Amino acid sequence: MAHVVILGGGFGGLAAAHELRTSHPEIDVTLVDRRDHFFMGFAKLWDLGGIRPLAEGTRPLAALRDRGVDYHRSEITALDPSTRRLETTEERIDADAVVIALGAAKSPEHLGWLAGERAHDVYDAAALPGIHADLDAVEEGRVVVAILGGPFQCPPAPFEAVLLVDEHLRRRGVRDRVEVVISTPQPMTLPVAGVDASRYVASHLGQRDIRLLAEHAVTDVDGAGRTIGYATGTTLPYDLLLGVPASTPPPLVAAAGLAGGSGFIEPDARTMRTSFERV
Repeated sequence: MAHVVILGGGFGGLAAAHELRTSHPEIDVTLVDRRDHFFMGFAKLWDLGGIRPLAEGTRPLAALRDRGVDYHRSEITALDPSTRRLETTEERIDADAVVIALGAAKSPEHLGWLAGERAHDVYDAAALPGIHADLDAVEEGRVVVAILGGPFQCPPAPFEAVLLVDEHLRRRGVRDRVEVVISTPQPMTLPVAGVDASRYVASHLGQRDIRLLAEHAVTDVDGAGRTIGYATGTTLPYDLLLGVPASTPPPLVAAAGLAGGSGFIEPDARTMRTSFERV
């Protein structure tokens, strides 16, 4: 019986697992992920905005076993795509075919910028308690949502986040004493959606008195001094920083010889095949 191993339990990995199990019941399907749970990314913002706790939208990956998918919680340490052999912190797994759905990692440099006090990765679910505590402690000053570089996941999310911050501060009755800013290295809010959508978002930010800094590429963050440096030569002090790190390829991609010129896997656009057989 053929054995397909899926690396990653996010949207892509789960979709692949369910499709394989439904369309090819004769195939053994294994999914490997270091996490023991799944949630949709926007659920973090719902938690941030007090709409719904993240836990209510979180589901255990172990539930895949009830659907005929063999779930292994483990850290993937190596992949030989020529033999389709996988090494993890727990075991070695041999596969007849491999589906890579690892998603993207985050820029180590940008995570370092957010290591100080009153600075958080707004895309990190583990940071939510700290973000809530710091937002509740803000009485005056400046809160900044900063896109630290690109590419980054979910282009609309930073703008939704800054609107939720604005709403939270208004509910607390301190918004008139707190400046809210969002900065992006891009020339407009949502280039992927076009000029009209970008103008709409920018107009809505203006209506909420949220300051938009377009074409502001971050060059450094001084956590001790709580300032953001920009390529424009300007600096911006902050009392609370919610950063969006750039996405980078998972280290496994380069180590396995799967990286293209971009550093990410560049499969055939029609079939999603890599240069390795059955990967």
